[in-house]
Amino acid sequence: MARFVIRLIAAMGFLALAVPGLADYPASSVRTQPATSGQAYPTVPAHGTGWFDVGGFCKVVDVGDLSWANPPASAVPVFIPGTAAQWTAWRAGMINAPGRYQGQVTLTTCCPAQSGVATLCAGTANPVQVDRQYGRLGEADPVSASCVGTYGAYTDQVTLGCNGSNAADGQASWQAGGDSLTCSANAQTVYGGCSASCGNGNQLRTVYDSCGRVQSQTYDGPSCNLGDCCTPNYQYVCGGCSSSCGGGTQTCYYHDQNNCSGDYGYSSGSCNTQDCAPASTTYSASCDPIPCGPDGGYACDCDYVPQFGFGPPRSAEAGYLNNKAIWSVYPPWKSNNSTDSASAYTSGGLTPPAGESCGAFQMTLGVVPHQTTKQTCLGPNSDSCWQIQGTITCTP
Repeated sequence: MARFVIRLIAAMGFLALAVPGLADYPASSVRTQPATSGQAYPTVPAHGTGWFDVGGFCKVVDVGDLSWANPPASAVPVFIPGTAAQWTAWRAGMINAPGRYQGQVTLTTCCPAQSGVATLCAGTANPVQVDRQYGRLGEADPVSASCVGTYGAYTDQVTLGCNGSNAADGQASWQAGGDSLTCSANAQTVYGGCSASCGNGNQLRTVYDSCGRVQSQTYDGPSCNLGDCCTPNYQYVCGGCSSSCGGGTQTCYYHDQNNCSGDYGYSSGSCNTQDCAPASTTYSASCDPIPCGPDGGYACDCDYVPQFGFGPPRSAEAGYLNNKAIWSVYPPWKSNNSTDSASAYTSGGLTPPAGESCGAFQMTLGVVPHQTTKQTCLGPNSDSCWQIQGTITCTP
């Protein structure tokens, strides 16, 4: 009986055992070289068999009884190239004119040796690759292996067949089919998801056979999700606007007030589309005051001072003189060297730009470094000069 070849892909771990095939023919017994010049053609003896894989064609020659031949013959020559035409003609003669040898010579297509025809125990740590040697057209052999997978041990079986054409130029190859698994039931149980998202539930119980196939699934596992159920309470809310005026954007969404689930329905919209108020501008001017007036007051321009030394100036005098910014201060400073603002009254102000709306005129008092070139320092022994600062804020 010919032998069957099986090769293990993995060398370590569990080794799967394969059942030998029924009719593998060893490559060492197959003629693969053509006859060369001066070399006699090979022969197949009476009641014998010859295997030939030459010129791209694999053929098996079976010879029966030749005792009828006259003159007597003990073998049949096989005309392998030589020339391709001679080999082709001989194959055609054996297939199409078997009466030439009274039906005692037959020609059958064969399958050449082939690696990786099938893989048994696929998906395990130790898959088994099945290789075939030579075989006749029409052979079909079952091959099996013992496997160990994630869920246990099982048997994997496949049928390997030599399929093709038996014409004179016919070809054939090994093909795998009919893969079947023999598995053990109830090999493993796995617990999964819960039957309820809240309240009382049970885990899903899944039972697998040793091949990893699901046999049953039922929600009768351990208890799960025993907490109280939460009822969402959604409210439509919007976030802050990106701008206080002139058009901005804000994000709105549905928020669960009970925090049972996440927010959803996010969308963006416009907000605060009203025009922005015009920006305001502060104008300012300053002067070094000079002594003026019968009461010893000080002003920026002695040509325009209030009538009274104490108390606010008359309204008629709280204006402008020749478009000049004019301020006056009464009474005089408490101390020439004081940096505190003295109690003072103001008159005059800054001329606002045309068409703008302005607030009240503001006056402040400050100290500036002494400058000997100025004649406006207050008092003959003063180390500092006072300065009057006037400001007004206007909006277009």
